[in-house]
Amino acid sequence: MTRAFVRAAVTAFIDPQAYTGGPNVVIRARPKILTGDRRTELLDPGVETNCACVVHLISEREERIGIGGAHSGKKRITYDVVLQLYCHSVEQLAEDAMDSFDVIVDALKDRLRSDHTLGTDPSGSESQDGPLRIFQAAEDQINAEYEDPVLTGTGATEIWGYLRFDVSQILNS
Repeated sequence: MTRAFVRAAVTAFIDPQAYTGGPNVVIRARPKILTGDRRTELLDPGVETNCACVVHLISEREERIGIGGAHSGKKRITYDVVLQLYCHSVEQLAEDAMDSFDVIVDALKDRLRSDHTLGTDPSGSESQDGPLRIFQAAEDQINAEYEDPVLTGTGATEIWGYLRFDVSQILNS
């Protein structure tokens, strides 16, 4: 499994077309510029509360699992994934903006809990890099962090959040 496969699997699984209530846009990597007006370009005009989600792989690790001797072991490759959430709300009250953000976060967490293989085929196909499937994702834990909401000069409420979880694959080694 490659980083590209993991990023694509996570991005496809949390795509807004796949379920309701989550972020309105998911992108597989942070844009080169994401400040000021550039942030709002990712959002849907005319919607009071929008949320953009960026898929970010922050680390990975490999470990060998020896089963049955020197030539029949497995490798577990684990990727540390962070979903970076940027919420922009023009709702009148900051409390309403936070309520909307809570709905988005809860829908995203529900989606992650719904299939620990992120929609990849459990029987999987093979490539030279190994099986094109995920053994488990967001299974052990989902960690969340949220920054304090900020009121912009235009009166909008901005909220940043981060959902962090592991994505693992088992390979023959």
